Amino acid sequence: MRPGGAGPPAAGLRARGAAGAGNAEGKRAGGAARAAGGGDGSRGGQSPGPVAEGEPPVVGWTSFLRADWVGLGICALGLAAALHVGVAGGAEGLREVSAQDSAAAFGSFVGALLWVKLFDLIATRGLLPKTVTRKIVHITCGPFFVVMWPLFSDARVAPFLAGLVPAAQIVRFLLIATGVLNDLTAVRAVSREGNRMELLRGPFYYCVVLLCVTLAFWRDNPAGAITLAAMCGGDGFADVVGRRWGRGNPLPFNPGKSWAGSAGMFVGGSALAVALLALLQAGGSLDFEWEGMLGVVALVMLSSTVLEALPVNHVIDDNISVPLLAAGLSQYLLNN
Repeated sequence: MRPGGAGPPAAGLRARGAAGAGNAEGKRAGGAARAAGGGDGSRGGQSPGPVAEGEPPVVGWTSFLRADWVGLGICALGLAAALHVGVAGGAEGLREVSAQDSAAAFGSFVGALLWVKLFDLIATRGLLPKTVTRKIVHITCGPFFVVMWPLFSDARVAPFLAGLVPAAQIVRFLLIATGVLNDLTAVRAVSREGNRMELLRGPFYYCVVLLCVTLAFWRDNPAGAITLAAMCGGDGFADVVGRRWGRGNPLPFNPGKSWAGSAGMFVGGSALAVALLALLQAGGSLDFEWEGMLGVVALVMLSSTVLEALPVNHVIDDNISVPLLAAGLSQYLLNN
């Protein structure tokens, strides 16, 4: 529906999503900071205590060989077997799994994990502020996943194999949050307050949306690309633009948001939607007329922007509300 910055917390501010507790640079019109991609939805409540520091996390390329890879690989294999046998038509369904789809799923899985791990390392080494790395992850992970879709075949099992990528991340977050896996670098990279339970909020919702969009829409329905563009690009650029240019232009009905941030959401979401749709059209997955499609994109992004600007984040996380609206409205408009 959107994965923090170091620095002293700004008293009285509510963070948007999983963003770092707002520092002076993160204020938007003296209100709540827009969050980084993995909003945790905890604006209106107390967050659990932070994870004990203990030994410093392993930082470096050797961290790629840590136990979370073993656990995640086992979970991914289990999910693959279950999906192949249960969804593709029993044991016979295994025959539909081609080398192309297997390679595409494996490449997407490894690529996504390396991408997130890269920003884990960047954040823990202090090369970039957490707010920046989390927002980059939020904006880029969804589009990176969509870029992989054309690599899959037309077999009916293909979207389920592709769905293993976000499903594995969901399992990873569950294992880290419950303490089965110890990965403080991941916790510090995507959480607001260094609490591993925050992974079950914004980052968890984000991956659930990726999984649902993959299974429900796949690459032959434009609603999928539009939905992910609203969550990734729209919400992501809302935070970036709001932090940079949001002071002095608060929304009259929600001082914690700004006109600049809302404009960033509309423009960023629309631009990303057009880019993803163009990619899928060029790959032969979609066939549509741009005149009508641009109208659908504009209306969906405008509606999503209005929803995101409303002071309802303490009730439902943006990583849930925005994709739900975008998916439902885009599907309705495309069918009428």
